[in-house]
Amino acid sequence: MSKSQVTHRQAQEDLQPTQKLYAAQAVSQQALSKALSTHDSAQAQVDRDQQALNLLKAGSRPEDIAQAKSVLKQRQEALNLLKAGSRPEDIAQSRAQRIDRATKALVKVGLKDRLENRYS
Repeated sequence: MSKSQVTHRQAQEDLQPTQKLYAAQAVSQQALSKALSTHDSAQAQVDRDQQALNLLKAGSRPEDIAQAKSVLKQRQEALNLLKAGSRPEDIAQSRAQRIDRATKALVKVGLKDRLENRYS
């Protein structure tokens, strides 16, 4: 028996005599309200625990599994690209971008001729 079930059983055992005592006008409305509140809270916790248990027993939802598979596939493809190395066209584009940035920087300081001689 779980902790929440034990708490619920205790609250139920406390509620029954409190209801009888209230009917006999031996306890206040406040005492009855407290016992009812404790019982209702314990019942709600048992219900939450049961729902959690049902989800665990049911296993993962199909849409969660599909999403996880999709993420795995994307990451696998990214890893394969990394393992394969850079493509020649990516290398050429990167080199052209670096040369372009260097040219712009050298033009600012008037050293474009030095760059042209270096990459010719």
